[in-house]
Amino acid sequence: MAHAWGCVGIAGRGLGSITGPSGSATNPGSVERAAVAAFTRYVNALGDLRRAPVRTRLAVLSALRALTPAIDRSACVAPTDRYGRRVLREDPAGWSLAAISLRYGQQTEAHDHDGWGGAVTVQGIERDRRYRPNDKGVLRPIGEHDYPPGSGYVFDPSDVHRPVGIFGEPERVVIPDPVSPAMPSP
Repeated sequence: MAHAWGCVGIAGRGLGSITGPSGSATNPGSVERAAVAAFTRYVNALGDLRRAPVRTRLAVLSALRALTPAIDRSACVAPTDRYGRRVLREDPAGWSLAAISLRYGQQTEAHDHDGWGGAVTVQGIERDRRYRPNDKGVLRPIGEHDYPPGSGYVFDPSDVHRPVGIFGEPERVVIPDPVSPAMPSP
């Protein structure tokens, strides 16, 4: 099955309880499940996203941004020896959603994707380093950008990048691209 992938980033230890719509304390896991279900309905209502125009991709990124406050941060702590990855949704429509946790200084390998996708930082600061292969196939840095909480980016299949935790313990939520395999586990 082809998967899309999305990420939400989180830094820090956890929230404890979250206040629900009625003002009462709510289980963070149930709040997250409800938010992921609403996000799923939204994304699936858009239809086939493999060739989505930029406007649609940015709308999905905006929906991902709206989802981030509901992420159960207590379930998103990176191990000390590698980044953490928690799958939030693998949808039969061919996309997935994951929370990626990076401690300060942790990073993924430089990688690309088989389709477009997006990432939003939940807490901490993520530095996204971009690369391009030279004529011999060696990756060379071409830029980097810092993403504080609530900010994010979309990426194309050909974009090679490496997220790095640079402040706190960044956690990001990533919506995997609608046509790529899920990002490998760390």
